[in-house]
Amino acid sequence: MNDETKLALVKSSLDWLEQWIEKLARPDCEARLVDFLAAMDTFREEHNVQATYLIWSNEHRAWWGPGRIGYVPSVLLAGWYSRRDALDICTKAMPGSDGTLNEIPVPIADIVVMRDAYREKYPDREDEWL
Repeated sequence: MNDETKLALVKSSLDWLEQWIEKLARPDCEARLVDFLAAMDTFREEHNVQATYLIWSNEHRAWWGPGRIGYVPSVLLAGWYSRRDALDICTKAMPGSDGTLNEIPVPIADIVVMRDAYREKYPDREDEWL
């Protein structure tokens, strides 16, 4: 892939993500998560992107942001990373000064399973953390 193609892909990706962030910023964002995850799957398939991990920072008590920049409090805002990149980032951060892992790769599929189990167990709760 040449540089011009890469730049076009990045621009279209940013435009696409910006649209979804605007949609997710609305009060009914929890209901939009399923649509967002499905759209991300479609995007990854169309562009052959293998971003299937989020990274939790024990050190910062937050998710890594997109593009390895900053930390965010919500999975909805977290950066999506390939398995290879997530393991590379987390390996470089090992170990923490207290013997814990500073950074932990978390498969997005596992987050979806946990979310579904949580909703089943607590059907009346309206938590927006997912």
